[in-house]
Amino acid sequence: MSRIDLSAFPAGQAVLQAYPVPLDGAGSRCRVQLRNLPGATHLHVCLREDETVVFRAEIPAEGGEALRLDIGFDAAGKLDVECPGRRLVLLPSQPALPPPEQPIDLSGQRENLDLALVIDATARVFGPGGESWPLLADRQRWPAQAAKLRGFCETLAAHFNTCRCAVLAFGDQPMAGVTAADLQPAYRLYPEAPPAGLSRLADPAQVERQLLALAPSSGGDFVDALADALAACQAFHWQASARKLLLLSGDSPGHSLLQPAPKGGDACVRGPDVDSEALRLHRLGVALVTVYQDPDRGFLNDLIGPPRELQRYAEDQYRRLAALPELAFAASAFDGRREAEQVRALSGLVGQGGSYGEWLGVAEN
Repeated sequence: MSRIDLSAFPAGQAVLQAYPVPLDGAGSRCRVQLRNLPGATHLHVCLREDETVVFRAEIPAEGGEALRLDIGFDAAGKLDVECPGRRLVLLPSQPALPPPEQPIDLSGQRENLDLALVIDATARVFGPGGESWPLLADRQRWPAQAAKLRGFCETLAAHFNTCRCAVLAFGDQPMAGVTAADLQPAYRLYPEAPPAGLSRLADPAQVERQLLALAPSSGGDFVDALADALAACQAFHWQASARKLLLLSGDSPGHSLLQPAPKGGDACVRGPDVDSEALRLHRLGVALVTVYQDPDRGFLNDLIGPPRELQRYAEDQYRRLAALPELAFAASAFDGRREAEQVRALSGLVGQGGSYGEWLGVAEN
Protein backbone atom coordinates (compact mmCIF):
# COMPACT_ATOMS: atom_id res chain seq x y z
CA MET A 1 0.00 0.00 0.00
CA SER A 2 1.18 3.54 -0.76
CA ARG A 3 2.21 5.77 2.12
CA ILE A 4 0.04 8.78 3.07
CA ASP A 5 1.86 11.76 4.61
CA LEU A 6 0.46 14.88 6.27
CA SER A 7 2.42 18.15 6.07
CA ALA A 8 2.87 19.92 9.42
CA PHE A 9 5.41 21.72 11.58
CA PRO A 10 7.08 19.96 14.51
CA ALA A 11 6.10 21.73 17.75
CA GLY A 12 8.05 24.98 17.99
CA GLN A 13 10.01 24.41 14.76
CA ALA A 14 9.58 26.34 11.51
CA VAL A 15 10.63 23.58 9.11
CA LEU A 16 7.74 21.79 7.41
CA GLN A 17 7.83 18.00 7.71
CA ALA A 18 5.89 15.03 6.36
CA TYR A 19 4.26 12.84 9.03
CA PRO A 20 3.12 9.32 8.07
CA VAL A 21 -0.60 8.72 8.60
CA PRO A 22 -1.13 5.17 9.94
CA LEU A 23 -3.65 3.66 7.50
CA ASP A 24 -3.91 0.00 6.48
CA GLY A 25 -5.94 0.13 3.29
CA ALA A 26 -9.67 0.20 2.48
CA GLY A 27 -11.87 0.69 5.53
CA SER A 28 -9.05 1.79 7.86
CA ARG A 29 -9.19 5.08 9.79
CA CYS A 30 -7.09 7.06 12.23
CA ARG A 31 -7.21 10.32 14.17
CA VAL A 32 -4.48 12.92 14.27
CA GLN A 33 -4.27 16.23 16.11
CA LEU A 34 -2.95 19.51 14.77
CA ARG A 35 -2.66 22.94 16.37
CA ASN A 36 -3.55 25.99 14.31
CA LEU A 37 -0.69 28.48 14.51
CA PRO A 38 -1.25 31.68 16.51
CA GLY A 39 -2.19 34.44 14.07
CA ALA A 40 -3.64 32.03 11.51
CA THR A 41 -7.37 32.03 10.72
CA HIS A 42 -7.48 28.66 8.93
CA LEU A 43 -5.71 25.34 9.38
CA HIS A 44 -4.26 24.18 6.07
CA VAL A 45 -4.45 20.41 5.57
CA CYS A 46 -2.33 18.78 2.85
CA LEU A 47 -2.04 15.02 2.34
CA ARG A 48 0.38 13.42 -0.10
CA GLU A 49 0.58 9.92 -1.48
CA ASP A 50 4.07 9.08 -2.73
CA GLU A 51 4.90 12.82 -2.97
CA THR A 52 1.74 13.59 -4.96
CA VAL A 53 -0.90 15.83 -3.35
CA VAL A 54 -4.13 13.84 -3.02
CA PHE A 55 -6.04 16.10 -0.64
CA ARG A 56 -5.88 19.79 0.24
CA ALA A 57 -8.34 21.82 2.33
CA GLU A 58 -8.60 24.59 4.92
CA ILE A 59 -10.55 24.56 8.16
CA PRO A 60 -11.62 27.78 9.96
CA ALA A 61 -9.98 27.82 13.39
CA GLU A 62 -8.84 30.17 16.13
CA GLY A 63 -5.14 30.88 16.46
CA GLY A 64 -3.60 28.31 18.82
CA GLU A 65 -6.65 26.02 18.66
CA ALA A 66 -6.08 22.24 18.55
CA LEU A 67 -8.21 20.30 16.05
CA ARG A 68 -8.80 16.59 15.51
CA LEU A 69 -8.77 15.18 12.00
CA ASP A 70 -10.41 11.85 11.16
CA ILE A 71 -8.58 10.41 8.16
CA GLY A 72 -9.30 7.13 6.43
CA PHE A 73 -10.25 5.13 3.38
CA ASP A 74 -13.82 4.16 2.65
CA ALA A 75 -14.78 0.66 1.50
CA ALA A 76 -13.93 1.59 -2.08
CA GLY A 77 -10.46 2.80 -1.09
CA LYS A 78 -11.24 6.51 -1.52
CA LEU A 79 -9.52 8.93 0.89
CA ASP A 80 -11.91 10.61 3.34
CA VAL A 81 -11.06 13.46 5.75
CA GLU A 82 -13.34 14.95 8.40
CA CYS A 83 -12.98 17.44 11.24
CA PRO A 84 -15.81 16.98 13.78
CA GLY A 85 -17.95 20.11 14.04
CA ARG A 86 -16.14 21.96 11.24
CA ARG A 87 -16.71 22.46 7.55
CA LEU A 88 -13.73 21.79 5.31
CA VAL A 89 -13.10 24.17 2.41
CA LEU A 90 -11.68 21.99 -0.37
CA LEU A 91 -8.81 23.45 -2.41
CA PRO A 92 -7.14 22.45 -5.69
CA SER A 93 -4.08 20.24 -5.34
CA GLN A 94 -1.91 23.08 -6.69
CA PRO A 95 -3.40 26.39 -5.45
CA ALA A 96 -2.24 29.65 -7.00
CA LEU A 97 -1.05 30.96 -3.63
CA PRO A 98 -0.20 28.07 -1.27
CA PRO A 99 0.53 28.89 2.37
CA PRO A 100 4.14 29.70 3.25
CA GLU A 101 6.19 26.66 4.22
CA GLN A 102 8.10 28.76 6.75
CA PRO A 103 6.09 30.80 9.28
CA ILE A 104 7.48 33.72 11.24
CA ASP A 105 9.54 32.28 14.10
CA LEU A 106 9.73 34.63 17.10
CA SER A 107 11.78 32.15 19.14
CA GLY A 108 15.48 32.51 19.66
CA GLN A 109 17.73 35.54 19.96
CA ARG A 110 18.35 37.80 16.98
CA GLU A 111 21.33 40.12 16.76
CA ASN A 112 19.71 42.74 14.55
CA LEU A 113 16.37 44.54 14.29
CA ASP A 114 14.65 45.81 11.15
CA LEU A 115 11.77 48.18 11.90
CA ALA A 116 9.44 50.17 9.64
CA LEU A 117 7.01 52.80 10.94
CA VAL A 118 4.01 53.36 8.65
CA ILE A 119 1.99 56.44 9.57
CA ASP A 120 -1.51 57.40 8.45
CA ALA A 121 -1.17 61.06 7.41
CA THR A 122 -4.95 61.36 7.05
CA ALA A 123 -5.72 60.59 10.72
CA ARG A 124 -8.08 63.10 12.31
CA VAL A 125 -8.68 64.52 15.77
CA PHE A 126 -12.31 65.24 16.67
CA GLY A 127 -13.49 68.03 18.95
CA PRO A 128 -16.50 67.97 21.29
CA GLY A 129 -18.70 69.72 18.72
CA GLY A 130 -17.89 67.26 15.92
CA GLU A 131 -15.28 69.53 14.33
CA SER A 132 -12.07 67.81 13.21
CA TRP A 133 -8.51 68.61 12.19
CA PRO A 134 -5.43 66.57 11.11
CA LEU A 135 -3.67 64.69 13.87
CA LEU A 136 -0.26 65.47 12.35
CA ALA A 137 -1.07 69.21 12.64
CA ASP A 138 -2.11 68.99 16.30
CA ARG A 139 0.71 70.61 18.32
CA GLN A 140 -0.03 68.62 21.45
CA ARG A 141 -1.33 65.20 20.45
CA TRP A 142 1.03 64.38 17.59
CA PRO A 143 4.27 65.31 19.42
CA ALA A 144 3.04 63.18 22.33
CA GLN A 145 2.37 60.25 19.97
CA ALA A 146 5.72 60.75 18.23
CA ALA A 147 7.51 60.60 21.58
CA LYS A 148 5.78 57.30 22.38
CA LEU A 149 6.74 55.85 18.99
CA ARG A 150 10.32 56.95 19.62
CA GLY A 151 10.14 55.17 22.98
CA PHE A 152 8.95 52.02 21.22
CA CYS A 153 11.93 52.13 18.83
CA GLU A 154 14.43 53.05 21.55
CA THR A 155 13.33 50.30 23.94
CA LEU A 156 13.36 47.62 21.26
CA ALA A 157 16.67 48.74 19.73
CA ALA A 158 18.39 48.49 23.13
CA HIS A 159 18.03 44.69 22.96
CA PHE A 160 19.77 44.33 19.59
CA ASN A 161 23.29 44.94 18.31
CA THR A 162 22.05 47.03 15.41
CA CYS A 163 18.74 48.56 14.37
CA ARG A 164 17.71 49.64 10.88
CA CYS A 165 14.64 51.80 10.54
CA ALA A 166 12.43 53.60 8.03
CA VAL A 167 9.49 56.00 8.36
CA LEU A 168 6.80 56.04 5.66
CA ALA A 169 3.51 57.95 5.60
CA PHE A 170 0.46 57.36 3.41
CA GLY A 171 -2.27 59.71 2.21
CA ASP A 172 -4.45 58.65 -0.68
CA GLN A 173 -4.84 58.79 -4.43
CA PRO A 174 -6.93 61.57 -6.02
CA MET A 175 -10.57 60.78 -6.75
CA ALA A 176 -11.70 61.21 -10.35
CA GLY A 177 -13.97 64.21 -10.88
CA VAL A 178 -13.44 65.66 -7.38
CA THR A 179 -12.12 69.25 -7.35
CA ALA A 180 -12.75 70.39 -3.77
CA ALA A 181 -9.42 71.48 -2.27
CA ASP A 182 -10.05 69.81 1.11
CA LEU A 183 -10.56 66.45 -0.62
CA GLN A 184 -7.30 66.56 -2.58
CA PRO A 185 -4.63 64.39 -0.96
CA ALA A 186 -1.23 66.03 -0.50
CA TYR A 187 0.44 62.76 -1.50
CA ARG A 188 -0.15 59.04 -1.86
CA LEU A 189 3.09 58.05 -0.14
CA TYR A 190 5.73 60.14 1.62
CA PRO A 191 8.51 60.11 0.67
CA GLU A 192 7.05 59.95 -2.84
CA ALA A 193 9.86 57.56 -3.81
CA PRO A 194 10.19 55.37 -0.68
CA PRO A 195 13.77 54.41 0.19
CA ALA A 196 15.00 51.13 -1.27
CA GLY A 197 16.24 49.99 2.11
CA LEU A 198 16.17 50.59 5.83
CA SER A 199 18.76 52.96 7.32
CA ARG A 200 21.01 52.31 10.30
CA LEU A 201 19.46 53.93 13.37
CA ALA A 202 22.23 55.69 15.27
CA ASP A 203 19.99 57.91 17.43
CA PRO A 204 16.32 57.26 18.34
CA ALA A 205 15.77 61.03 18.24
CA GLN A 206 16.18 60.66 14.48
CA VAL A 207 12.89 58.74 14.36
CA GLU A 208 11.08 61.41 16.37
CA ARG A 209 12.37 64.16 14.07
CA GLN A 210 11.18 62.25 11.00
CA LEU A 211 7.74 61.72 12.53
CA LEU A 212 7.34 65.39 13.46
CA ALA A 213 8.39 66.43 9.93
CA LEU A 214 5.52 64.50 8.30
CA ALA A 215 2.90 66.70 6.67
CA PRO A 216 -0.80 65.83 7.02
CA SER A 217 -2.86 64.88 3.99
CA SER A 218 -6.50 64.65 3.08
CA GLY A 219 -7.68 61.12 2.47
CA GLY A 220 -10.36 62.07 -0.03
CA ASP A 221 -12.68 59.17 0.77
CA PHE A 222 -12.72 56.86 3.80
CA VAL A 223 -10.40 54.13 2.48
CA ASP A 224 -6.87 55.44 1.97
CA ALA A 225 -3.53 54.29 0.52
CA LEU A 226 -2.60 51.90 3.34
CA ALA A 227 -2.30 48.94 0.94
CA ASP A 228 0.08 50.98 -1.24
CA ALA A 229 2.26 51.66 1.80
CA LEU A 230 2.39 47.96 2.73
CA ALA A 231 3.36 47.16 -0.86
CA ALA A 232 6.15 49.76 -0.80
CA CYS A 233 7.58 48.32 2.42
CA GLN A 234 8.29 45.00 0.71
CA ALA A 235 11.22 46.63 -1.11
CA PHE A 236 13.04 47.60 2.10
CA HIS A 237 15.71 44.88 1.76
CA TRP A 238 14.76 43.15 5.00
CA GLN A 239 17.61 41.13 6.50
CA ALA A 240 16.96 37.39 6.58
CA SER A 241 18.56 36.98 10.01
CA ALA A 242 16.96 40.02 11.72
CA ARG A 243 13.83 40.37 13.82
CA LYS A 244 11.53 42.16 11.37
CA LEU A 245 8.65 44.40 12.48
CA LEU A 246 6.31 46.88 10.86
CA LEU A 247 4.37 49.24 13.12
CA LEU A 248 1.24 50.77 11.57
CA SER A 249 -0.30 53.81 13.26
CA GLY A 250 -3.48 55.50 12.09
CA ASP A 251 -7.26 55.40 11.79
CA SER A 252 -7.81 54.94 8.04
CA PRO A 253 -8.30 51.46 6.60
CA GLY A 254 -6.88 50.28 3.32
CA HIS A 255 -8.54 48.66 0.31
CA SER A 256 -9.60 45.06 1.03
CA LEU A 257 -10.98 42.50 -1.40
CA LEU A 258 -11.70 39.93 1.31
CA GLN A 259 -13.57 42.32 3.58
CA PRO A 260 -14.62 45.40 1.55
CA ALA A 261 -15.48 48.69 3.21
CA PRO A 262 -19.15 49.49 3.88
CA LYS A 263 -21.05 51.12 1.04
CA GLY A 264 -19.72 54.59 0.29
CA GLY A 265 -16.40 54.00 2.03
CA ASP A 266 -14.24 53.52 -1.06
CA ALA A 267 -14.79 55.65 -4.16
CA CYS A 268 -11.54 54.89 -6.03
CA VAL A 269 -10.45 52.15 -8.39
CA ARG A 270 -7.48 50.63 -6.61
CA GLY A 271 -4.69 48.14 -7.17
CA PRO A 272 -3.09 46.69 -4.01
CA ASP A 273 -5.26 45.32 -1.22
CA VAL A 274 -4.25 45.11 2.43
CA ASP A 275 -4.68 41.36 2.89
CA SER A 276 -2.49 40.36 -0.06
CA GLU A 277 0.19 42.89 0.86
CA ALA A 278 0.18 41.85 4.53
CA LEU A 279 0.56 38.21 3.46
CA ARG A 280 3.51 39.11 1.23
CA LEU A 281 5.17 40.87 4.17
CA HIS A 282 4.49 37.82 6.32
CA ARG A 283 6.29 35.66 3.73
CA LEU A 284 9.30 37.97 4.17
CA GLY A 285 9.17 37.30 7.92
CA VAL A 286 7.77 40.75 8.81
CA ALA A 287 5.37 40.81 11.77
CA LEU A 288 2.81 43.65 11.82
CA VAL A 289 2.09 45.68 14.95
CA THR A 290 -0.89 48.08 14.78
CA VAL A 291 -1.73 51.19 16.81
CA TYR A 292 -5.28 52.30 16.04
CA GLN A 293 -5.96 56.00 16.64
CA ASP A 294 -9.21 55.44 18.52
CA PRO A 295 -11.51 58.45 18.94
CA ASP A 296 -12.27 59.59 22.47
CA ARG A 297 -15.16 57.84 24.15
CA GLY A 298 -17.46 60.87 24.17
CA PHE A 299 -17.20 61.31 20.41
CA LEU A 300 -17.58 57.56 19.88
CA ASN A 301 -20.80 57.45 21.87
CA ASP A 302 -22.32 60.10 19.58
CA LEU A 303 -21.63 58.08 16.43
CA ILE A 304 -24.65 56.31 14.99
CA GLY A 305 -25.59 54.81 11.63
CA PRO A 306 -23.07 54.79 8.75
CA PRO A 307 -20.34 56.81 10.55
CA ARG A 308 -20.31 54.29 13.40
CA GLU A 309 -20.22 51.42 10.91
CA LEU A 310 -17.22 52.95 9.13
CA GLN A 311 -15.38 53.52 12.42
CA ARG A 312 -15.91 49.91 13.48
CA TYR A 313 -14.72 48.71 10.07
CA ALA A 314 -11.45 50.64 10.41
CA GLU A 315 -10.87 49.45 13.97
CA ASP A 316 -11.56 45.84 12.98
CA GLN A 317 -9.14 46.03 10.04
CA TYR A 318 -6.30 47.32 12.23
CA ARG A 319 -6.99 44.51 14.67
CA ARG A 320 -7.06 41.96 11.84
CA LEU A 321 -3.82 43.18 10.26
CA ALA A 322 -1.81 42.69 13.46
CA ALA A 323 0.27 39.51 13.31
CA LEU A 324 -1.20 38.42 16.64
CA PRO A 325 -4.21 39.72 18.62
CA GLU A 326 -1.85 40.89 21.36
CA LEU A 327 0.00 43.08 18.82
CA ALA A 328 -3.07 45.25 18.11
CA PHE A 329 -3.03 48.34 20.33
CA ALA A 330 -5.20 51.43 20.82
CA ALA A 331 -3.43 54.79 20.73
CA SER A 332 -5.32 56.03 23.79
CA ALA A 333 -3.59 53.39 25.94
CA PHE A 334 -0.32 53.13 23.99
CA ASP A 335 2.80 53.78 26.08
CA GLY A 336 5.47 52.77 23.58
CA ARG A 337 8.10 51.36 25.92
CA ARG A 338 5.72 48.93 27.61
CA GLU A 339 4.51 47.56 24.25
CA ALA A 340 8.11 47.24 23.02
CA GLU A 341 8.91 44.94 25.94
CA GLN A 342 5.73 42.99 25.23
CA VAL A 343 6.74 42.52 21.59
CA ARG A 344 10.27 41.48 22.56
CA ALA A 345 8.96 38.83 24.97
CA LEU A 346 6.90 37.02 22.31
CA SER A 347 8.08 33.62 21.15
CA GLY A 348 6.90 30.72 19.01
CA LEU A 349 5.59 30.35 15.47
CA VAL A 350 3.21 32.88 13.90
CA GLY A 351 0.95 32.09 10.95
CA GLN A 352 -1.34 34.24 8.85
CA GLY A 353 -4.49 33.40 6.92
CA GLY A 354 -4.38 29.71 6.02
CA SER A 355 -1.33 28.06 7.56
CA TYR A 356 0.04 24.57 8.02
CA GLY A 357 -0.45 23.45 11.60
CA GLU A 358 1.77 22.08 14.34
CA TRP A 359 1.83 18.29 14.68
CA LEU A 360 0.41 17.09 18.01
CA GLY A 361 0.47 13.38 17.20
CA VAL A 362 -1.83 10.47 16.47
CA ALA A 363 -4.83 10.36 18.80
CA GLU A 364 -6.27 7.16 20.24
CA ASN A 365 -9.61 6.13 18.76
